[in-house]
Amino acid sequence: MVGKIIKGAIIGGITAFIWVMISWMLLPWHQTTMHGFKSEAQVAAVITQNIEGGGVYVLPYSDDHSEESMERAKHGPVIWATVTPGGIDYANPWHYICSFITYLIAAGLISYLLLCTKMHCYWGKVCFVTVIGIIIGWVSQVPDMNWGGLPFSAAIVDFLDSVITWFLAGLLMAKFVSTCCGHCHKDAPPPAS
Repeated sequence: MVGKIIKGAIIGGITAFIWVMISWMLLPWHQTTMHGFKSEAQVAAVITQNIEGGGVYVLPYSDDHSEESMERAKHGPVIWATVTPGGIDYANPWHYICSFITYLIAAGLISYLLLCTKMHCYWGKVCFVTVIGIIIGWVSQVPDMNWGGLPFSAAIVDFLDSVITWFLAGLLMAKFVSTCCGHCHKDAPPPAS
């Protein structure tokens, strides 16, 4: 079973990683949902002067959820921002290695779940992996829309990206990760007659 999980992790992880690179680097759809500030230099200067280091910054900030802070949030602007004062070198290979490892682990976990199903049909297995992509997209985007004000356009692009990622990975994982031979189900109760 471990060999099948490793095979699924490698096949699914490589597929997911390649799609995500294509999605972010070659396709324009993520960039169409992002906006720049009118004066980046001025905004960067104001942010740098008003932070105490890197981290997540919220405007309006409240540590007590007071009525006054809730009122400020109603009138905006509302900002949730990750601030990295020292910058990020996106050409650093570590970012790509970390991304690949992330998809490798995710594909391994999905392979384990796939092996523990009794599904033998190719398209059933593809659908199983795709539904996991739907769940990942849903629970990562809807809360950001609900609580953080993430625009629907950005949420739908990221949601669809997740679905496509795991659909494509599922096409190969379903072919090369065969269903478990009952090992996962040996302690399961017999089906009702």
